[in-house]
Amino acid sequence: MIGSEIEKQINIFSGYVFNKLAHIFLKNDLLWFFERLKREKALYHIKKLDQQIPPLVFVGLVLAEDRRFYEHRGIDIRAILRAIIHYLQYGIVEGGSTIEQQLTRLLTNRYEKNIQRKIRELLLSSCINEILLEKKDVLGVYLNLANFGSNIRGIEQICHELNYSFDQLIRPPEVSEVIARIKYPQPLSVSVNSSWIKKLKKRKTYIAIALEENQLIGKFGKNYLNCLPKSKINELLVDRYPTPKNILEAVKDMEAKEKEYFLRSFMSEGIPFVFSKMPLYYENIRQLIAETLEINPRDILIIGSSRLGYSLKPNKYGQLVDKNSDIDFNIVSFNLFKKLEKCFLQWGKEYRYLYKKLKLSKKEKNSWENNIKNIPFSIRKGFINPIEIPNCYPLLKNIESLRIEMTNDIEEFCNDMPKTISLRIYKDWLSFFKQNILTLDYLLKDIKK
Repeated sequence: MIGSEIEKQINIFSGYVFNKLAHIFLKNDLLWFFERLKREKALYHIKKLDQQIPPLVFVGLVLAEDRRFYEHRGIDIRAILRAIIHYLQYGIVEGGSTIEQQLTRLLTNRYEKNIQRKIRELLLSSCINEILLEKKDVLGVYLNLANFGSNIRGIEQICHELNYSFDQLIRPPEVSEVIARIKYPQPLSVSVNSSWIKKLKKRKTYIAIALEENQLIGKFGKNYLNCLPKSKINELLVDRYPTPKNILEAVKDMEAKEKEYFLRSFMSEGIPFVFSKMPLYYENIRQLIAETLEINPRDILIIGSSRLGYSLKPNKYGQLVDKNSDIDFNIVSFNLFKKLEKCFLQWGKEYRYLYKKLKLSKKEKNSWENNIKNIPFSIRKGFINPIEIPNCYPLLKNIESLRIEMTNDIEEFCNDMPKTISLRIYKDWLSFFKQNILTLDYLLKDIKK
């Protein structure tokens, strides 16, 4: 366990180093590469493939092509070292490419067998997560572009070729039939006794058996069975707004990945408790925020007591939401996060050289000093609270005006709802889940005490 965690950290650090090198040595290439990635990501979502491709297809792809996919950021050091050793010892050139590297080859259409191309590919693949923020999007965009055979590009075309609908890709045999063709693309014409048929059959069997035996169960935690329909956890969480006791009972038996499932189902998706009687009004507010800040409405959510109807904070556990509670809006947006980070850095410079000359009250001065010190820590954790930065920049003024407008609307239309609105901006979903899993862990530790 410790070894795998160390390897994961090495992979993350390696990805970071390769990413920085790419931005230094491949500036011009990155501009084109990022534009292409954005275009393919947009196409993937416009076609709504993210909503149509069954989860088992993603599991099969990871199992067949990149087992450590969730443990790296585009660079798998173990696979690289193994390939180098085998080449030096036996002169064998083997694969070992991550899915990000394979996606890079599809995007650049470069397949030369030389070290220069391989290094360039490694550098570019380490930058993919800057555009495809979620691992699932990496898999989806890859499947939309993958070569499944002669004149067969993308998962839609191979499904058409095999006469499958997406609804049929829920069993290992059908999934293995599709995924096997990534390693062995279908030739233009196939003879009955061709070597391709034999290789494909062997590959299909390998993938199907692995899926049947749940060889990826480790990726989802030891207690994966807790997620099955008749599990204790599911029984405790059958209501949209479970009781505090039920949540505590369910969470204490969850592995890390299962806590992420819980956060996704109960803390980031669906209608929050305070808007349960006016769901369209909630969607209207999300649209207002999205249009004002130029972000996707799907990346806006409410957490905290307003989401469940009671608090999960250790010192307020089970306390019901009331007029004195906060409506905690969270936004997951890399671009907005970076803009706010830029505002903070600008404010930091101006504070040191200009604001010290301003006449501030003791309370204001202490507040500003604390924020100057503390905001960098939250940035490293992947989130920013805009209210902690003075609204002396256009973006901050926009956010504050938006917050006031929403507060006034809620006061006018919803007398029995919380009146205080707060906003927190996360860099990505990984940061969101990581921070909120910490909150759950603190709650469990506090209850045990």
